[in-house]
Amino acid sequence: NFNAGFGGSRIIDMHRHVDKLCLKWDPEIVIVHGGGNDFDFSGEDVSPEDTSEALMQLFHKIIAHPSVKRIGYFLSSRRPIYKDKKWEYFIKKQQLTIDEIKASDLSDKIEIFDLRDMMHPVEDFLMDRVHLNDEGHAAKAKVLLPLMLKVWPFDEELGTTTNESEGSVTSKRDSLEIGNGEECVEPLI
Repeated sequence: NFNAGFGGSRIIDMHRHVDKLCLKWDPEIVIVHGGGNDFDFSGEDVSPEDTSEALMQLFHKIIAHPSVKRIGYFLSSRRPIYKDKKWEYFIKKQQLTIDEIKASDLSDKIEIFDLRDMMHPVEDFLMDRVHLNDEGHAAKAKVLLPLMLKVWPFDEELGTTTNESEGSVTSKRDSLEIGNGEECVEPLI
């Protein structure tokens, strides 16, 4: 498990670098989160339709790789710094992409993890009020990982287990200790 994401990337950057940063490692599962920076760097010049189309092209490129069996599309909550215009763009881009996934040949290969309703306190963010700090990531992981394990249950090959009574998730390899000392599977991308 590894994180091949990098701050400031747009969908076009993800498309350009996905081979050397991610696919060359032959992952079975790839989690994609993106589209916000497309608006930040282009504003009025990029439409939700353009970004959704670019995401679908990225999904097709990823799933075409022989090692990839599943893709997760991660939808995050509004950040304190987001203006209404950016959030409206984000909501429309996400809905268009969800609709495209459901109507495509990828519908059985992409799982949507929707955390848009998850509200983080301001203390969960770095000073930029966009990126989560360790506590924010721990809170997100506590919600996201059980969702992932619900749709992608125990996998002997990956060595992932879940303790439903405690709501905790552990991995037999590459586990990561997060903010509150719980073990979790490291984010994939």
